[in-house]
Amino acid sequence: MHILTARNLAIAEDAGYPLFVPCSACYNRSIITNTIMRQDRKKREEINEVIKPLRATGMVQVKNIIEVLLDYVGIERISKDRSYNLSSIRVVPYYGCVLTRMMNIEPFDDKEAPTSMDALLWASGVEPVPWAYKMECCGASKTLTHKEITLQLSNRIMDMALSVGADAIVTPCPLCQMNLDLLPYLGREKENLPVLFLTEIYELALSGTMKGTRGHIIPVDRVIDKTRKNERV
Repeated sequence: MHILTARNLAIAEDAGYPLFVPCSACYNRSIITNTIMRQDRKKREEINEVIKPLRATGMVQVKNIIEVLLDYVGIERISKDRSYNLSSIRVVPYYGCVLTRMMNIEPFDDKEAPTSMDALLWASGVEPVPWAYKMECCGASKTLTHKEITLQLSNRIMDMALSVGADAIVTPCPLCQMNLDLLPYLGREKENLPVLFLTEIYELALSGTMKGTRGHIIPVDRVIDKTRKNERV
């Protein structure tokens, strides 16, 4: 279970850099394996025997996209560098179910009520809307084997986002983004909101538009149009 993850950790450790993991599920597994490699000598030796000549000690830093923006960019710079006013855009921050939930490991944010992405969204100029579904499951990899489960779970998330008056859903996980964005193909017939990856909000704040619109199934025009109508900061 931990061998492939340990290999990635060992490569990053050998390079002397922190490991940036943009997928929440991959981040979760990387943090867990890194902790095991650091704390469990027996398992560390067994795993290192398999991945040699690579070697992992569990000392590499593992970062998700929220941590990278907080630790290497910072709230102050994000707020200062934005060029467009996004204050008319209301978004719901959707963290997903595995980003902070790890057994016996202290997460970077509160396990059940994280606020770190909320702070980043405020700094970008959008309005984060409080809601009860920021930690709900979207279906994760069940999309490949039981798409009806993803449809059921992601439907609930989309319905809740609509009910609180959001213009878009923002997530730090590309798997969560994909599942929610796939809703029209999974069978949802009701209204959908644009689903943005966290960095797309900063693209809007910096340039007033997004270049990756063709990568979205649910159109994002309504969010871009709201940005264009505002005056530059």
